[in-house]
Amino acid sequence: MTPTLFGRLQTRLALYLLIGLPVTLAIAFRASGWSWPPAAEPCWFIATLFALGLVLEPVYFQMQRFRWDQDWPFAFFAFFSVMEFLAVYAAMRLDWLPYLPACLQSRLDPARQVPVCQVPSLTLAEAAAHFGLVFVPMLIALLAGLQIFMVRWRYRGGQFGRFPVID
Repeated sequence: MTPTLFGRLQTRLALYLLIGLPVTLAIAFRASGWSWPPAAEPCWFIATLFALGLVLEPVYFQMQRFRWDQDWPFAFFAFFSVMEFLAVYAAMRLDWLPYLPACLQSRLDPARQVPVCQVPSLTLAEAAAHFGLVFVPMLIALLAGLQIFMVRWRYRGGQFGRFPVID
């Protein structure tokens, strides 16, 4: 059975709660020197990525319906996840996200009279490493973990707790 929209949303939520959140908290605590409170930037970054994914899921679902087999290959999952990452990172760098500034500290360049970023909130390498540490385990969980531990997950449209109707 192909994933339903509700199943896709449930799967995305489960993967972020089980993998994305713990990995992000570990990264946030490491960024703050293992002290309380953890750094907010990794948490806001992954939360924005998750929210963008939830908003785009209906679009992906409609795209899935136009495919000949009405399925969503894992290569699409990987491709669109990277596109979501790039969109969130670009929005952050363009200062479109008020809660996730591109620069934590800046100084005024005396020659050009423009602010120059001294301490970026997340560099591309940090954001890409964070995304990779979250995305790769999520992909492995989607390819193997869910299908091993939730044998009927795929046959229930990707929904958890949906039981087949018995006549």
